[in-house]
Amino acid sequence: MSLKDKTDEERENFYRFRVAGAAHDLFIVQVCAKIIDSFADLELQLFLSRQIGIA
Repeated sequence: MSLKDKTDEERENFYRFRVAGAAHDLFIVQVCAKIIDSFADLELQLFLSRQIGIA
C-alpha cells in the first residue's frame, strides 16, 4: 500500500516519525562534529569527519 492510500492520520504520523528521525540524526552529527573539532590533530579531524560525512 502506498502512502497516498493511507488515511490523513497515518500520513501525519509517518511525517512526524520521519521529521523526528531526521532531527535525531542531525543532533548526533552535530554532537560528533563538536567533539571532532576539539581534537588538536587536523588529520584526525579530517579522517573522522569523513567517516560521518561532514567533509
